[in-house]
Amino acid sequence: MPKTQFPWQIKKGEPLSYWEVSGLTETPFAGEADTLSDKVNYTYINGFTDVGDLPCRIAFWNDMKGREVPCPAGVELTETRIQPSQSVLDFSGFWFCPTHLQRVLRCVVNAPVAGNYQFRVRTAGGARVWANGKFGFAFEPLVRNKPQESIETLALSEGANEILVHLEDIAERDTVYSLELIYEGSEATEADLQVGLSASYDAKALKAAEAFISSVQPDKLYYSQGHVELQFDGALPEDAQIHVETLPLLKPTLAGSKNAYTLLKGSNRLIGPSVDELAPATNLVRVTLVTQGLGVAREVGVVCLKDLQQGSGATLEERRAELLASSAQTGESHLSHALSKLHMGTDLATSERLLLEALSKISRREDCADFAFLPLLWIWKDHAWTKLSEQTWRRVRSTILGFRYWFDEPGNDAMWFWSENHTLCFHASQYLAGSMFPEDLFLCSGRKGQQQKQVGYERLLKWFETVERDGLAEWNSIPYYPIDFIGLTACIIWHRMQTFVIAPKR
Repeated sequence: MPKTQFPWQIKKGEPLSYWEVSGLTETPFAGEADTLSDKVNYTYINGFTDVGDLPCRIAFWNDMKGREVPCPAGVELTETRIQPSQSVLDFSGFWFCPTHLQRVLRCVVNAPVAGNYQFRVRTAGGARVWANGKFGFAFEPLVRNKPQESIETLALSEGANEILVHLEDIAERDTVYSLELIYEGSEATEADLQVGLSASYDAKALKAAEAFISSVQPDKLYYSQGHVELQFDGALPEDAQIHVETLPLLKPTLAGSKNAYTLLKGSNRLIGPSVDELAPATNLVRVTLVTQGLGVAREVGVVCLKDLQQGSGATLEERRAELLASSAQTGESHLSHALSKLHMGTDLATSERLLLEALSKISRREDCADFAFLPLLWIWKDHAWTKLSEQTWRRVRSTILGFRYWFDEPGNDAMWFWSENHTLCFHASQYLAGSMFPEDLFLCSGRKGQQQKQVGYERLLKWFETVERDGLAEWNSIPYYPIDFIGLTACIIWHRMQTFVIAPKR
């Protein structure tokens, strides 16, 4: 089949959906620690909460917006995005701490005549665009998770024009990191634009490959054993290389996998990675078809429910004992697993390792640190100064006293305080930590423990009054109600105790 450098054509109103893309550059970025105004009204609704601008975003505006960025020529482009059915080039994700995100994008546009061409640019971050090495325009709204748009002009020469884009944003936990670049026409011509990448391609075969990979789906809703089978619509006329990468969602400590397969011509089914290579719960599976030197990728979600066990206990106490033993033996790599091991008195080396990993995350004030904080307090309450090294216990104590329990305490993190489950965990943590250390100074707030306890108590009452009035309102109840149970269980069990105080070891 004949090859062309410009296998795609776009009309006015259509997006540039064909790009070579660099890898993601991630750099920690936090502003100066500060407090925030309290916008929590204890009326929880489904939807996004406008919390204002965090210190990291304010610092990003001050330091990064409007700065001069050199033309990113010579950057290694490792990925190809070919998605004519989608106008949004989406790199969104989740980052636990404030992080500066940067990527470089490249395509080649064939213009019928020289002149000014208009494009509608839409992004929540910042986009800088060059044509043939010359700066074209910058659009930098930098509004968190709310893409803004502008009509911009780009001067193109007759013939091939190299378009380079520098796309950046400041990530604060769940982050919409995306770009739309839509052709809006030119006074110089009514002709369409042609688009290509860095080489010449068999346009018909490339379009067929794009349609084929776009149809990929797993064959099951979830997997508990065996292998993930990927299904496609239609078939390819010759053998093809397929790369499959598994990425555990929201579990950065768990490793994914990478595998290469040969899909035989005429086949529309691929036996992919083993369930043993998946993380429990949800995985992102990236499927890349290698064709004509390009990697054309799509992503699908795959749920893994493996190692499910059926209990046999006849009484409540027997079932509790079974659950504790199972959590200690096969639980996930988080503090609840460590807590179970400490209760059982088994595998204490692993317990200490998991505890130290959690302390690092809590000390960095990663988002969702409050979910781990209540198990941390439970570990301290039941096991302080026993079973593990004294140095580790000193770190636990200093982490508890140094934590940021609410946004009236200064911070430059991206922790989320405003939703129903987070609010409960923060308030319960503040109340119980203050109870455990009544005479100690909590460094971030400047309060003594007894004051922290009282503040946490008053805030907890507001939360309970809301739930009693309105009920629980979490929009995604399957993962969020278990988080509510962490806070509720801690309050119920520890409230029965006469005292929370653990004798400090100086």
